[in-house]
Amino acid sequence: SNPRQAFLVMGPLANILKRHRPRRSLHGPTPPKPQPIPPLLLYAIRPAGRLQTRGDPCQVQGATAREALDHVCEAIKATDRPDPRLDQSGKTALVILRQTRGYNKHDPPKKNQKALPPRVYRHMLRTAQTQLARAKAHLLCGALFFAYRSCEYSKVNGARMNETIRVTNVRFFNGKREPRHDDPFLHLDENISIKFRSQKNGEKYEIVTMHRTTDALLNPAIHWAFTVQSVHSIPGFAKDYTVDMFSERGVVRRITSKEIEGIIKNAVRAIGKAVLGFCEKDVGTHSNR
Repeated sequence: SNPRQAFLVMGPLANILKRHRPRRSLHGPTPPKPQPIPPLLLYAIRPAGRLQTRGDPCQVQGATAREALDHVCEAIKATDRPDPRLDQSGKTALVILRQTRGYNKHDPPKKNQKALPPRVYRHMLRTAQTQLARAKAHLLCGALFFAYRSCEYSKVNGARMNETIRVTNVRFFNGKREPRHDDPFLHLDENISIKFRSQKNGEKYEIVTMHRTTDALLNPAIHWAFTVQSVHSIPGFAKDYTVDMFSERGVVRRITSKEIEGIIKNAVRAIGKAVLGFCEKDVGTHSNR
């Protein structure tokens, strides 16, 4: 989401802390009085959820509103205060549900990126001529088998809840035997286990295991063996190196998600819409999940 959009939403969300409880009298509960509209709802009243800031209209989308709301409420919960999103019954407050649904009604239709068929990955692997091109292709293909988000195997802009996988978190196994990363037969191992240190769903240190395939090209053992051995070969290798590290002309840097997106689009463009049924405008890093 757009950080600027999130900023525009987050300010009024702090007012959710205010609780509007009906007063009670000696003769029992009095009928609830009309409650003032929380500042959060003021955005929904505006046509199509548009905000005006210095003459620049900004569309607040449902996902942005929900994310901003979640961040504020998590900060509140961290101070040992109750979750302000919940009503007295423990369910999400009706005012919050109506607010986010109101944003969703004005959201533009979501355009999902096309999934990549195997022939696109084969094309990347077969046409990679340089060491960098091969590093990108194997990194992308290896991520495919684990359904990685782009931030988990490449450098992205902005902070993410998911951490990029470190090379030391990638382990290979042949039965109960765990060979070292410098094993020349690493690509022939049966299983690959990768530890996710931190994930968007809140789970930490989850280990996911994949088995090698019989395919000569699309094989997680081959892709991850190439990746970890390439990173290990970087002079001055450190244990905190991530799987997207690459040494180019003596300069160590990370492969970016823009570069990954570039090789996806280039492969789709080379194969053509007549064969695939879609063009490079329809794909991106989400196409790999």
